[in-house]
Formats: sequence, C-alpha cells, structure tokens
Amino acid sequence: MNIIDAFFYLTYRFLMKLGRSEDNAKWSALMHTSLYVWLSIDSIIKLIGLVHNYDIIKLYISLGFGGLLVVGIISLVIMYIRYYKYSILEKFIDRYKGLKTKNPVKILVCTLMIGFPFLWFFIARTYISVYA
Repeated sequence: MNIIDAFFYLTYRFLMKLGRSEDNAKWSALMHTSLYVWLSIDSIIKLIGLVHNYDIIKLYISLGFGGLLVVGIISLVIMYIRYYKYSILEKFIDRYKGLKTKNPVKILVCTLMIGFPFLWFFIARTYISVYA
C-alpha cells in the first residue's frame, strides 16, 4: 500500500505544482491512481490466466470491456474511499516530505508510471494471442 500511497502523493504534488486547486488535484490524482490499480488487477488476472486458465478467468475475458469496466468501477470506489473521502493529506505530506530526487521509492513510482502501461499492453496481447 505504501507504493500506491506514494503514487497518489507524487501525482497530487505534481498537479499542485501545475497550478490546480487542491480539490481538482486530489480528484485527478485519485483517477490516475485508480487507473493504475485497475491495470494492475487486470494484468494479474491475465498473468494467472497464462499460467492456469481457470473458468473464472475465461468468463472474465469473455466479458471483454464489461469485465474490465466492473474491475475499474470496484477499484475506483475503493480508491475513492481511501484517498478522497477519508484521506488526510497532511498524513501523506508528513510521510513523503523527505522524498528526494534520487529516493528509491520515487524512482520506482516514476518508472511504474512510465513503464506499466506498456507492460499491461504486452501482457494483454500475449494472453489474447495464446488463448484467442
């Protein structure tokens, strides 16, 4: 959860530096974080499907965008409760105030922001090419 918290906080701080209001930056960071959680869950499901093609995974894939949408809505609701409704930003500010440019957590989060959509696309295409 610390990586997801750092992901949210770094996105939030970046948007605040761009001049967004606090509420808009918080909402945009929430959407960005839930998108990456959504892609992570989908990637894990497809990776498990590549190793063991269970019936539940076949059902999830057969739903197509509908299955992806259900996972997306669930992740958005969970992230909304965690980061938007009950979040105390001061707690994140205190925890991540010391993130320097060369901090390993910041480097990992920035690498995930850039590389994860490519990894998700590769996993999804591999699953489709194997089982379609």
